[in-house]
Amino acid sequence: MTNNTAYAELMAYQRQTEALAKVAERLGWDQETMMPRGGAEQRGE
Repeated sequence: MTNNTAYAELMAYQRQTEALAKVAERLGWDQETMMPRGGAEQRGE
């Protein structure tokens, strides 16, 4: 594996990780501000 290939793989992993973190952040915000009490069970289905 060359340095360029390793770097490209690292950056791809970082982009995926960042995207998942943003999704988790948005879901947390939604849960805290928009979801009614008891709504988590229904949304989990």
